[in-house]
Amino acid sequence: MRMTPFEEFDRLFERMFRGSVSPRTGTPVWCGCEVAVGPDGVPRVREYGNAAESGRRLPIEVIDDGKSGRLKVVAEIPGVEKDDIEVTLEEGSVTVRATRGETAYEGSVPLRENVDRDSVKAAYRNGILEVSFAVESRPKGQRVSVE
Repeated sequence: MRMTPFEEFDRLFERMFRGSVSPRTGTPVWCGCEVAVGPDGVPRVREYGNAAESGRRLPIEVIDDGKSGRLKVVAEIPGVEKDDIEVTLEEGSVTVRATRGETAYEGSVPLRENVDRDSVKAAYRNGILEVSFAVESRPKGQRVSVE
């Protein structure tokens, strides 16, 4: 039997928010933010809601820019200063942590084997952290002689 659009929406809404209940209070968890640029040109973030302010999962994306030969790790970290950010290169991954007041962000992504870890560069502008690595070129294949 086919669902109506309203039944489909109700099912999707239930799936999205099923786990969004505080185990301590039993009430729904919600949060949001508002970003405004002040007269000095600096963005300000105002957060609201009843979600816990610590341990937020950091949205991180890995971008392979084939044209420039660099691998970029991009993270959105609103409302923090450059000095609040810690980037750690671990074996096979990049971990980003940021803390500003009571707000803490953390996230990690795996790195490919063929990145040059000594070529790392990091820049933070307008709430976006970009960490980039040079990609070591390796031959795609090797010819094997048959005896």
